[in-house]
Amino acid sequence: MIESRESGVTIRDVRPEELREIPDLIFEAYKQYQGNLPPDAWDHYVRDITDVEGRLPVSELLVAEYQGKLAGGITVMAYRLDL
Repeated sequence: MIESRESGVTIRDVRPEELREIPDLIFEAYKQYQGNLPPDAWDHYVRDITDVEGRLPVSELLVAEYQGKLAGGITVMAYRLDL
């Protein structure tokens, strides 16, 4: 867990009970871009970015908490490329 006393933001692993809230936060953050994509592309994009549970087996989900409330989330994935 990372905490910044100056900003009051805590970065930490997601808790299981929060998994249903994160997709809504992600959608709210990105919905302003809906008009930039054709409807079919937007629907596909939104399904992908809000599928946080689908990525859990191969990633970590970190959340930002501000004043005791979830403020955002990010999926962290690492890839190894053997050339």
